[in-house]
Amino acid sequence: MAVAKKKETQETLPNMPTPDEVGKAAQKYIDAKNAVVEAKDEEDKAAANLVTIMRKKKRQSIRVEGVMVMLRHRDAQDIIRVKKADK
Repeated sequence: MAVAKKKETQETLPNMPTPDEVGKAAQKYIDAKNAVVEAKDEEDKAAANLVTIMRKKKRQSIRVEGVMVMLRHRDAQDIIRVKKADK
């Protein structure tokens, strides 16, 4: 679900009502939703890049900062699995 990108701040027009409590809460929700969408897009790009590099280097797993990142190919789809690494 894509939420409309936040428009650049515009000057307040004369005779425009100020947002009430509901309007402010709705704007806060929209801002949070946009941040989630942007984070998901960034995650998708990072995952695609990770898959590309791991396949190129013929790696199936890597340990990073106490986390095991594993690449599996299942049903014509690459799956990245992340789990806490065993000590």
